[in-house]
Amino acid sequence: MVSLGREDILIWYFGLIQEYEETIDRDKLKRVLGLRKNTIGQYLSRLKKAGILTSLKGKKDEDPNIKLSQKGEERFIEISEKISTKILHPSENHTSRSVHLTSIMGYLRGPYEKVRLLDSLYIKKNSNIQATMGEITSHRKDSISSAYMKEVQSIRNVDLSFGSLNDILGRSSIYNSCLEQEDGFHLIRTYNIDDILLQAEILRRNNVIDEAKCIYCGLLRRNEGLEANRWLLCFSGMIHCMIYENEIERAIELLDEAIRPTTDPIQKAFLKKIKADIIQDLDRFDEASMIYKSCLGSFQEKKFPLIRSAILNNLGVLYMRKGEDSIATGLWEDALKIARKQNLPWMISMASINLADAYSLNGSMDKGMKLLGKARTVMKGSGDGEGLSAVDFNMALVQIEKGDLKRAWYYFNRSKEFPLSYRLKIEERERVFKERLKNLKK
Repeated sequence: MVSLGREDILIWYFGLIQEYEETIDRDKLKRVLGLRKNTIGQYLSRLKKAGILTSLKGKKDEDPNIKLSQKGEERFIEISEKISTKILHPSENHTSRSVHLTSIMGYLRGPYEKVRLLDSLYIKKNSNIQATMGEITSHRKDSISSAYMKEVQSIRNVDLSFGSLNDILGRSSIYNSCLEQEDGFHLIRTYNIDDILLQAEILRRNNVIDEAKCIYCGLLRRNEGLEANRWLLCFSGMIHCMIYENEIERAIELLDEAIRPTTDPIQKAFLKKIKADIIQDLDRFDEASMIYKSCLGSFQEKKFPLIRSAILNNLGVLYMRKGEDSIATGLWEDALKIARKQNLPWMISMASINLADAYSLNGSMDKGMKLLGKARTVMKGSGDGEGLSAVDFNMALVQIEKGDLKRAWYYFNRSKEFPLSYRLKIEERERVFKERLKNLKK
């Protein structure tokens, strides 16, 4: 039986602080633990006398440099080992699979969220895991999460009939293939599925494909509480992981498998849009263009601004690849207009990255660089590694138009530092960069 006291939790907190290289914020710690500042001070004094903490200054110093001593670090390791053996049982459904506490910790960012959960479980004896998760977990207010959650909400805005999705799940071989795989970790039914999907999205955008795919497989395996819209998002995330593992033909087969029995027009269009994204990378431009245009009829701007903006953006990429630059520019400007109107910062950045190239080709290099600068700020702030790679690649193209080949190669090489694994995208970037260099020399 694992048992921890308040002092154990504080020792663990200081160990986390050192691992995360953060400074100590007593006011924040007070709020997280629900203790008075004086009470926290008393605990810290006792730990110093016990030789657990070092460099504890006087009460007047509100920002003391507190660290674990060698003895404290040994205790931190012992406590961490105890935590790793703790198994949680969802209070709402005891028949569902239990979960190790360390699995839940993996979803939390920073020492304060983690120590709050531990305090709630051991000190406040909160057995309702769902309530605990809801209290400590908040969606990141950055570009990836804002765009993603608006996409989730966008799909929910329409009253859909979900019967067909159950049929798809029963027929789809993606479900069967997931049954053959190990999760890598266990998911509890009471955990907020939107948070899990958001975590997978962030992992995927940073090329941590195995972990993202692991989450999607786990959700598809369990399927408890995974209603149609979330299943749709989980399915599309799994498809994107397959694309980045270069299982392109298999991904198309699975999409067709899901599209055929789907009768709801919104769900069908959402799946078809993903298929169009893939087949345009295979240079099947006419087919992809026809699909994109049919999807635009389903995703009206008022109800589905993010998805409509994304379709216009990707359709613009298609026309640019066909050499029809003016049409591409118009589509990207339309996508940017919708994204700005609806305040979708990540989608604004995606359209801006493409427009920067279009403007630089027409001689507006400064305008293009300004757009890329703003996009870089959003991508960096949201921790979107793939987005930053796209910014660097398009900055390389702008530098070619400026005639600065040294800077062009610098940004091109920097764009390749992101471990992009999608073969077709890597080949496309190499081809475009070499063609632009060749055209400049002419």
